Amino acid sequence: MSMHTFIFFFLSFLTGFSWSNTCFDVKNLNNRQDSLLWKVEREGEVPNYLFGTIHVSGTWVELMLSDLQSYFEASKGVILELEWNDLVRLKMLRLMLLEDGLKLSDFLYSNEMKRVKSILKGRVSDYSIEAYKPWVVFVHINLPKTTNDRSMDFSIQRYFSAAGKFVYGLESPKEQVGVFNQLSYQDQAKLVRTVLKFEHKQKDFRERMFSAYRSERLWELWALQEQFSASMGDDFVAIEHGLIVERNVRMSERLDEYLLEGGYFVAVGALHLTGPDGLICLLREKGYTVTAERFSK
Repeated sequence: MSMHTFIFFFLSFLTGFSWSNTCFDVKNLNNRQDSLLWKVEREGEVPNYLFGTIHVSGTWVELMLSDLQSYFEASKGVILELEWNDLVRLKMLRLMLLEDGLKLSDFLYSNEMKRVKSILKGRVSDYSIEAYKPWVVFVHINLPKTTNDRSMDFSIQRYFSAAGKFVYGLESPKEQVGVFNQLSYQDQAKLVRTVLKFEHKQKDFRERMFSAYRSERLWELWALQEQFSASMGDDFVAIEHGLIVERNVRMSERLDEYLLEGGYFVAVGALHLTGPDGLICLLREKGYTVTAERFSK
């Protein structure tokens, strides 16, 4: 299973949490961000399009991508979280694996290892599980089984690559997972223990996440993330900030060059678009006009 799919889907809990500012307000229908596709432009310039992806595959994903075909064709290139190729996959794998002869079972109790192997049976071999850092297992537990190399992000990149168009990744593998690798192995193991407590609720949470996404309720996706963070405890707040907010700031800064040129299609995880610190609000603060675009047929 490819690593890029890990980062989005484990943020999957439901909440009624509310927040408001001049850009984002879950209680105000005009500022609730009810769209997956957004036009990003400056007056008189060629527009760009910003799309929130979900890292899964399926027939409904293919249908959604077909609705976006005209936007793909009109764009000169695509900008993603990562530009996937063999070298990037190798770098990501190295960031995932334990070193110095260490094993996952060095940090988890035998009963925890048994539960992890049971949950991931059929998706990850017992041998591979032992080689992973605890944070990788933490994220794996929250992944849907439909996460694979036909996922939305991969499909979008394949289209642009096949068309001979420009493809650019906003981050390096090290930047994308750095917030996890900064933790000690013991702290990573704590994440596994905490998420195991909620594992029995994952099916329901994923269904709610799918429902919010397919209904284009970005504000609800953000609310799910906030509840997940709260359920994980105070120690997760800094992780969430690094995983979402700090990466949003970095992405917005690196997007400037391309957005000013115009004509690009930007596709990143939907959670990076929404919320008071999401790309929609950050780009508006930079002076871009960001408006919802209806694309579903």
